[in-house]
Amino acid sequence: MPGRCFLLFAALAASDADGNAFTEHVITALADGALEVFAIDVDGDGDTDALSANWNDNTVAWYENDGSQSFSERVISTLAVDGVRGVFAIDVDGDGDVDALSTLQNEDTVAWYENDGAQSFTERIISDTADGALSPFAIDVDGDGDVDALSASFNDDTVAWYENDGSQSFTQRIITDSANYVYSVFAIDVDGDGNVDVLSASRSDNTVAWYENDGSESFHKHVITYWATRACSVFAIDVDGDGDVDALSASSFFDGAVSDNTVAWYENDGSESFTKRVITTLADGAYSVFAIDVDGDGDVDALSASFNDDTVAWYENDGSQSFTKRVITDSADEVWSVYAIDVDGDGDVDALSASEQDDTVAWYESLMTPAPTMTPATKEPTVAPTPSPNRDDDDDDDDEAALAFTALLAVVLLAVCLFGCGAGFFFFYARSKSAGNEKEASSQELPGLFKHSSKVEQTSKPPMPLV
Repeated sequence: MPGRCFLLFAALAASDADGNAFTEHVITALADGALEVFAIDVDGDGDTDALSANWNDNTVAWYENDGSQSFSERVISTLAVDGVRGVFAIDVDGDGDVDALSTLQNEDTVAWYENDGAQSFTERIISDTADGALSPFAIDVDGDGDVDALSASFNDDTVAWYENDGSQSFTQRIITDSANYVYSVFAIDVDGDGNVDVLSASRSDNTVAWYENDGSESFHKHVITYWATRACSVFAIDVDGDGDVDALSASSFFDGAVSDNTVAWYENDGSESFTKRVITTLADGAYSVFAIDVDGDGDVDALSASFNDDTVAWYENDGSQSFTKRVITDSADEVWSVYAIDVDGDGDVDALSASEQDDTVAWYESLMTPAPTMTPATKEPTVAPTPSPNRDDDDDDDDEAALAFTALLAVVLLAVCLFGCGAGFFFFYARSKSAGNEKEASSQELPGLFKHSSKVEQTSKPPMPLV
């Protein structure tokens, strides 16, 4: 019983009041200037691997999961001269294995890396004219059965897609060249007409927009909002479960007087008229947004990475799109990217992050307990048990005495457990509260947009052109 009591206390220590908790596992602390993370089964062995884009060492890498969530770094490419910004993975060439894509910001390049089936990768250039390429994405845009690529490039304000001819020769197609300082691109069928549409987030014009595909890959711009101040990231999914696609964004801005540290979603009314719904305004330096059913309750939750407060968080949807913030970690030093998928194959959703200042790619194991399954009421009649012909009154008396003694013993043991766990939990809470107050006091001394401004200024190539 003392052992069981200790295990109960450990569970309490790892969980918040609702039993929601994550345990951090470092995949690598050697991803020099890690800016983006992605996850997929790269080697086709049935478990989830990770990928990263590392700014400082110009590396695209994947991390092989051995099936027990022990990860080994495998380099995809170090050919970038300066500035690997983004990473994505999908089977580009349709040969049954997973290839990678990246954007090389200072080389204006969108590239894909062909997997030979044994996870040896060869770089293939899609475009070297995407001026300030930031965000790679890939999907079959034109519905011809092969995978096309997309990019957002901030210096030329361009969202583009690259048509795959089926032999992985790509032709650039401009969707827009007026998304002012565009940072992020995403693609999905927004209007439910069977065609793939595109979304973007652009910083200088504070805009989240979607581009309607007419079925012939001619795109018409529709503004979702002009009020995502310094928009950094866009995502799209059916947030409210009404059958249409909604949008999400992350935006961050601070000038000493005005701040916007917002994660928001935009409700689609079914006719692609969008209404902004704020999830939080307290994600300090919000840079990345993602959405998935984190807690397995059947509705879509949101996640964010915010670099000023080093925080990866998820926002619990109560089913009516009222969101409650849950912190996964507040120690991912200048975190830029968040992703979510079942990493360990246990049936729940885990999170991943890439943080630049501590060179870390990490995953966060979900410890959330699934909601209990209730036995439904039945209208079938209850049949009374048939008395045993071999039992007598003495047997009944003995059974009743044994049952009473067992119940009394259970009550005593439960009281002992609760007393011990209560004392332990009080001690844990007091220590945690004290540590939290110290962290809060120290963070108030850090001024400016970048919490690590002095460290950033010493870097020869700034990780992002934030404006």
